[in-house]
Amino acid sequence: MNTDKDSTDILTPPGYRDKVQHDLAIKNCTEAIRLNPKIAWVYRERGDVYRKKGQYDLAITDYNEAIKLDPEYAVTYMYRGFSYCEQKQYDLAIRDYTQAIRLDPEYAVTYMCRGHAYHEQEQYDLAIRDYTQAIRPDRKVSWVVYRERGNAYREKGQHDLAIKDYNEAIRLDSTNATVYGDRGKAYCKKGQYDLAIEDFTEAIRRNSKIAWVYGDRGEAYCKKGQYDLAIRDSTESIRLDPTYVAAYYNRGLAYNKQDQYDLAIKDYTEAVRFDPKDVWAYVCRGENYMMKGQYDKAIEDYTAAIGLNPSEPASIYEYRGHSYMLKGQHDKAIEDYTAAIGLDPSEPASIYEYRGYSYMMKGQHDKAIEDLEKTINLDPDNTLAKNKLAELRKVAD
Repeated sequence: MNTDKDSTDILTPPGYRDKVQHDLAIKNCTEAIRLNPKIAWVYRERGDVYRKKGQYDLAITDYNEAIKLDPEYAVTYMYRGFSYCEQKQYDLAIRDYTQAIRLDPEYAVTYMCRGHAYHEQEQYDLAIRDYTQAIRPDRKVSWVVYRERGNAYREKGQHDLAIKDYNEAIRLDSTNATVYGDRGKAYCKKGQYDLAIEDFTEAIRRNSKIAWVYGDRGEAYCKKGQYDLAIRDSTESIRLDPTYVAAYYNRGLAYNKQDQYDLAIKDYTEAVRFDPKDVWAYVCRGENYMMKGQYDKAIEDYTAAIGLNPSEPASIYEYRGHSYMLKGQHDKAIEDYTAAIGLDPSEPASIYEYRGYSYMMKGQHDKAIEDLEKTINLDPDNTLAKNKLAELRKVAD
């Protein structure tokens, strides 16, 4: 659970909370085990310290031993589940959380933890079910549970429910910066960019070191057409976290809108460097190459994107078709436009339109007329297509 407060403190053993002498604690536990290797809680305590240090394999080993000695103690399963979760072994984590709930169904934290594991697996309905169980009226809960459920609702596209949960999280702890940022994300998804910017700004006021908040405010500014502000925020996001890829996307888009294609290409190249399998980084860079008239490089990027996932949206084939058409390679352009239509026959009228122009350039007027007629049926206000169709009909007559 990624917060600017350590929400995992609820899973930190009280005896070691906020201590830095982990090695001494491990030494003491190890000596106690040497003297009597049959005391379950000592293994559990040492496991807790290993977990707090991020040494999850050692923690799990100790929890295993504690469970052998005392298989009915729910908290040990919960702690082992948390360690599995940190290792992204979510199925094992869920198994442990479920066992902990069976042994102690009243402990709200375990529901929250299992909800988080389901959330990481993108099983949002199951996550929401568990978060809701943790929030039950007879239980005192942390703001974290509302935030996590809000995030699950947002991932499902239920932005109003997400905002409602973020509001409650803020009511419980109005000092937490990330919840304002999360609510800003939900407002942004709803197209309420001014409210989103207001929340991102409040998050930054409370904690000016969270890279993604600047990045997301930059995205909101970009949506509003305020490209200089978008570039400023994206640049600050990258300064705080050079690995935050979304900021390169946002800044690249803002540069593109300002016709600064070289700078946009530079940002999308960084996105490709961080994730060479990111389809849309290639697509966005290809668009900027195409705008510069560097059609071969554009085609290379679109081809890379298609190679990574040939079933990606038809628009990628359309973009590559445009590059081929602008190069005068109309056979290849037609091939790509046809592929785009095959992937999604409901694609915009523009695909039929441009395929029609390619047929026209090849002198295949009957096919050009057919495509332009489809274009006008889909887009009756397309004046250019109407004019070209009229010209072709005169030639045909």
